[in-house]
Amino acid sequence: MPRQTTDVRDGILDATEQLFIMQGYCATGINQIIYEAGVAKASFYHHFPSKVALAEAFIQRRHERWFQAAEQRLAWEEGPRDKLLALFELWTDQIRDEGFRGCLFVNMAAEFPNYESPIRQRIKAHKESVRALIADLLSDYADSQKQAKAWVPDADTIYLLYDGALVETQNFQADWPIHSANRTVARLLAEPTH
Repeated sequence: MPRQTTDVRDGILDATEQLFIMQGYCATGINQIIYEAGVAKASFYHHFPSKVALAEAFIQRRHERWFQAAEQRLAWEEGPRDKLLALFELWTDQIRDEGFRGCLFVNMAAEFPNYESPIRQRIKAHKESVRALIADLLSDYADSQKQAKAWVPDADTIYLLYDGALVETQNFQADWPIHSANRTVARLLAEPTH
């Protein structure tokens, strides 16, 4: 019995994810993806007319899955401070699971030097969504505090700590950059002493 269309598409995207994580976009050929996914060439091109179309679908699915995982992880926490810090745990788990390959969005952006390319625009949209999530959580945190909001750190500072830590996990092949950034954010979110 032939596989369902969504199963075939997901299988192609699953194979693509593993190959892009390990090899990157440019070093991964369509024939290798077809082989790893176990599909016919015609089936591949039925779902993805080009490698760029595949990359766009891949980035969109990765974005959606990241936010689903974030939503599930944040649901475990009660307060906005704990939710902000829980993002680091989510990244630590992902980084370990993927063998310290860093941020796949950053890695792919490096392979598309044209800022106007659809791939770069999708990556930017993902990063802006992460930045907005941090800003929303930080706003909730500020609202939960009794003191003046002036001491609450800037959302971009926290975003840069998150994203920079992801890059450095790849450089050092270790998760200490995420733990270090997490400790820094925890200190930034500590109530000021008067």
